[in-house]
Amino acid sequence: MIKESIGLAIFMPNCAFQVELDRDSIDAGLEEIDEALDNIKVEKNDEDRIAEVMQNAFALSMALCNDEMDSNTAVSEMAFAFLYVYRKQIGDINDNIRGIISFLTKDYIHFSTCLEVYDFDTNVSKAKDLHTKVLGNVLQDRTPPKPTIH
Repeated sequence: MIKESIGLAIFMPNCAFQVELDRDSIDAGLEEIDEALDNIKVEKNDEDRIAEVMQNAFALSMALCNDEMDSNTAVSEMAFAFLYVYRKQIGDINDNIRGIISFLTKDYIHFSTCLEVYDFDTNVSKAKDLHTKVLGNVLQDRTPPKPTIH
C-alpha cells in the first residue's frame, strides 16, 4: 500500500523535530535543492553536495534556536535537506516506507527506516527520550514547531 505522506524525525545536536511531508512534494523539493546548489556552483559530486546541504541545515537549526527564522520555514528546509542526503546516500524513498529517523552527530549522519506506523512511533519516542537526556533542558523553553508541513 502506498502511503500518502512520509514521517521524518530529525535529531541534531541543538534541536529535534518531527514532520510529515506529502510524498508528492518530495521530488520538487529535492530538485530545488539541486538547482540551488548549481546556482552557487557546488561541484556535482555527492560528497560536496551533501556537505553543503548539511552545513546549510546546521545554519538553519542555529537560526531556529536563536529565533532568527520562522520555525515552519526552517523545519521544512531542514527536512528536505535530510531527505536529499538520504536519497544521495541510500537511494530512492520507497513507497512502503512509513518514516525515516535521522541523527546528526558532528560529521556523521545515521538513518533508520521504518516501514510500519508502530515501528516509527515507537522508535521516535525512544529517540526523543534519548535526545532529551543528551540535551538536558536546552529545549525546555522552546515552543515546538507545528507537526505537519504540506
